[in-house]
Amino acid sequence: PIVREHVIETMEDRKWHGGRPPAWDKSSMYYTCPKSSRNLFNLDFYRIDTPDPYHSYRIDLESFGLEPRYHKGLREVVPPFPHQVAMADHWWTRKRCHIAAEMRTGKTLPALSIVERLQKHAWFVAPRSAIAGVQTEIYEWGLDVPVVFMTYQELVKYMEIGGATPPEIVIFDECSKIKNWAAQRTQAAFHLTEAMRREYENPYIMAMSGTPAPKTPVDMWSQIEVVCPGYIKEPNPKELEARLSLMEYRDSETGGQYPHRIAWFDREGLCKKCAVPMEQHTAYGHSYTVSKDNPYK
Repeated sequence: PIVREHVIETMEDRKWHGGRPPAWDKSSMYYTCPKSSRNLFNLDFYRIDTPDPYHSYRIDLESFGLEPRYHKGLREVVPPFPHQVAMADHWWTRKRCHIAAEMRTGKTLPALSIVERLQKHAWFVAPRSAIAGVQTEIYEWGLDVPVVFMTYQELVKYMEIGGATPPEIVIFDECSKIKNWAAQRTQAAFHLTEAMRREYENPYIMAMSGTPAPKTPVDMWSQIEVVCPGYIKEPNPKELEARLSLMEYRDSETGGQYPHRIAWFDREGLCKKCAVPMEQHTAYGHSYTVSKDNPYK
């Protein structure tokens, strides 16, 4: 069964209005939330008469079928690696994806091959140093892509001006640049993809990262929210951090309290109350204190 509180807690900018007369009890309490991509995603998930958005894909599209290409530098036809074929098929059918793979694993070729086949207006957003390398790959592979290159700083300026029609395809390379939700470049990337979702029914949105291991799990929230709002249940990074870590409230100098993260639940078998491995528990129960010098004392 679906619990109303579970639905409400996934909505962004939710607002509680209390009870309504004449009952003024819990049954008459109601919330409001804005119409946004995140909230629509969650409503589709909780509805039983619509496909599950977590597993939705274009069933009318077959596999992309990444084919061997001639490489000018090597002067020979080079077949794609199996993981490159999987990358192309995943984005081709899902339309919105995050490709997290190590550097030099060939993420650019599958992405630009899809742009070449679609022949639709595309943007490639990346740091300036990465753009030069991508332009070299386009030449060496002989790709014919209608793509506009811009840095994240240029994207911020472009979104501030606004007014132009958004592209149908966007690729965010080195997407760890948009891991901070409060940063201007992250907000610019999010507003761009929101404009694409309003303008087109199924825009192609891809985020690629050559440093897939984030410093904290929360770093992934902003990147996923740009690509597919609502895919992560929590509506903000703070709530995600609260679910994935052990928190305690400490007294501040001003007399209030603030949440402090003690440890991450980054592996199985950790106690949910003290974040200590269960095999290290003794008859003293949860008397362990987690500290920097002796985390399991």
